[in-house]
Amino acid sequence: MKTYQLFCLSLLVCGGVAYKTVAGDHEPKPDISPEFKKVEAVAIEVLDSLQAISFKEQREYCGWIVDDGTDIFATKAVPGDESSCTVDYPEDSIVLLASYHTHGQHNPDYWSEAPSNDDIESDFDEEIYGFVSTPAGRIWVIDPYQEMLFQICGEGCVTADPNYDSSEYPPIPESGTPEEINELTDS
Repeated sequence: MKTYQLFCLSLLVCGGVAYKTVAGDHEPKPDISPEFKKVEAVAIEVLDSLQAISFKEQREYCGWIVDDGTDIFATKAVPGDESSCTVDYPEDSIVLLASYHTHGQHNPDYWSEAPSNDDIESDFDEEIYGFVSTPAGRIWVIDPYQEMLFQICGEGCVTADPNYDSSEYPPIPESGTPEEINELTDS
């Protein structure tokens, strides 16, 4: 069984968050620790709070999930454009745990029901977890250590765009490699 560390809370004390892979031909599955549950809860709360404004303004919103030594919280979201968002790094005294961003409103001409290539590459390059909400109300986590993507909650988990039409998309898997997810964009 392989164990992957999700993040370190400081240089001396590392969080107990891990994903585990079961031996055999099974897909990696998240085995979520209490520490990761807190990060996940913060991600769900902040992303749900941003969905309606993201739809209304037709833009992405993004930020960080951080630990200041006393609490884990989301930084203030910054607006992006229709298909991207850039946020400055937080101050040095804050430990960066994950990124988060919305995918904005439903647009049948733009693949938005799973993390994009840019989303995946960015979080992989930073070696940080990324949480992405979609117009259908899904939340994905990008796991750079297993190089996998997982839906932490499916369609309707958070506020969904009323204009979302599932018939415009192929079936959306609950997890996959970047390559498997990217194949969907070509469907």
